[in-house]
Amino acid sequence: MATLKQKKKLIDKIVHGNKKYRFTISRYGGETVMGTITREQYEYWKDRDEELQEYVMGFDKTEYEKEHDIPDEARFSGDWYEQDNVEHICGGEVSDGNYLQIDEFDQDGNPIKNADGSFKMWEPIALGRESREKHGIKTNDYQQFDEDHDSVINKCYFYGQAFNKGGWGNEDFVELAEELDTNKITLNCSEVQGTLMCSSISYEGLKEDIHLSEDSTGSSQTCCVREGWQNPDAVEEEVTEEAKPEPKKKKTKAKSKVKTKIKVKAKSKKKK
Repeated sequence: MATLKQKKKLIDKIVHGNKKYRFTISRYGGETVMGTITREQYEYWKDRDEELQEYVMGFDKTEYEKEHDIPDEARFSGDWYEQDNVEHICGGEVSDGNYLQIDEFDQDGNPIKNADGSFKMWEPIALGRESREKHGIKTNDYQQFDEDHDSVINKCYFYGQAFNKGGWGNEDFVELAEELDTNKITLNCSEVQGTLMCSSISYEGLKEDIHLSEDSTGSSQTCCVREGWQNPDAVEEEVTEEAKPEPKKKKTKAKSKVKTKIKVKAKSKKKK
């Protein structure tokens, strides 16, 4: 015999069909990039954060270069958001001050109402660690991109961020055959210079990730150049490489070897 809870679920399924959902992270987020630059670019811009922001985040880079006589070796070839060969992420921030809002709709995309006629709404879920754990929301095995990431060891890099206020949500509805379970939610994140950002959501049972689009207003921009961890243990080691085998000679199977020098980097810490 079906329980009262099971009966309610059956009635809900008959009335609303497969429910549809929209996920939104708010209030803060934006676009963040990190990319390697030359030593010459670093040395020129390292004490000129405000000038650098005006240069790469302004309206006309070419005009700025002419007006301020920027040396060729210090110039950037593209816009700030193109300095991204290390990491580039757009999304909502995962922190105590941000929330995950879940909106629920019926099979036709209409908001579901309570018996009194009010719209049924989920309580916003704070995205701090304690709250995420309470609701069973997980994060992916994300990387931490900062000065000791492997990609910038003994190098210099550019960091830029457009920090906005608004929301980051899925444009198309997500349809589920069963009631949504927050224990099946995984936030796909990246951490750049200490800021954890979510660009998409995975839901157990769905083949594709739920990608988040931005609906926000610009708030602030910042950028700078930095040095990656300078590893003093990087040394040159002699190693041997097998050369191409010489034409075969009678009564010998030996291969000649040639010594070359290559630079070998000491292993760095890698955070995941």
